[in-house]
Amino acid sequence: MNNADAAPNSIGRGAVKKAVIANKIKVRDDTTRMSKMLSDYQTKLARDQAAAAAAATAAAAANPNAANAGGMNPNFSPSPVSINPNQPPEQAYHDPVLDEDVRDDTECTVVFAIVLDPPALVTTPAAPKPVALAK
Repeated sequence: MNNADAAPNSIGRGAVKKAVIANKIKVRDDTTRMSKMLSDYQTKLARDQAAAAAAATAAAAANPNAANAGGMNPNFSPSPVSINPNQPPEQAYHDPVLDEDVRDDTECTVVFAIVLDPPALVTTPAAPKPVALAK
């Protein structure tokens, strides 16, 4: 039997007997997850900044005469945008694929009980019913 022929709740020669939500939590209430998301975001920013600095260094090495073209100050470094250090940027909590805030999402852990290769169903033929003879 292939999976196309299987019943909706069966898996090949097995079947889902029970499904239970074992854990359910809002992402914003999971402090470990929130900390990891912020840490991952800060790592991404540092990696992007390092890549931009490496690209600028490579461009300057490739064309050293262009470093001060147009009267630019080669020692100029833009100051970082002033942010409240007690409030992380909202972008840290955005899904990287859908670019939506995930803090109000709910994470669930579902446990499935699956029976694999269940024994074949054995049916016993019904005993013949006695027939009353007419007199």
